[in-house]
Amino acid sequence: EGSASPYANILVVKEGNEKNPLILALKAALESKQVQDYIKKTYPDGSVVTTIDKPTDGYDASIDYAALSGQTVSCAATPAPHAEILNNVVKDILAAKGITLKVVEYNDYVIPNKVVEDGEIDANYFQHDPYLDDFNKEQGTHLKSIAWIHCEPMGLFGGKQTTLDALK
Repeated sequence: EGSASPYANILVVKEGNEKNPLILALKAALESKQVQDYIKKTYPDGSVVTTIDKPTDGYDASIDYAALSGQTVSCAATPAPHAEILNNVVKDILAAKGITLKVVEYNDYVIPNKVVEDGEIDANYFQHDPYLDDFNKEQGTHLKSIAWIHCEPMGLFGGKQTTLDALK
């Protein structure tokens, strides 16, 4: 699957913040070769698959990183694999340019969207577009996906089956 997959897990911001330089720095770091390599190395079983089509070096050439040095960008995430990717890879990429990444973990799929909508947190990373679209419709929120990072494939088996071979 590539970034065109509707089930790619996405970076989400409040509408209107898509061009914020801190958000663009976070986006470039998440779309990096380093994140792509981390996913492939950490999840060789395919339980998490990268959807980054054109990985960056971790940085966006249009951003004045010197002007962002000393600033913090916050991102809400569920623990695994989202917060793991943010804490183990993205945090270091941003730190190399003097940007602090504050990762706030949630074991919930509602609060991360509400805190971004309310402006308490800059972005979130935990969901796919169909969930976000439904959330925006049901809750009246104004959240927008700006990057497609990975998929978490699922296998569904009827009854006690453990492979597709037994299904007809």
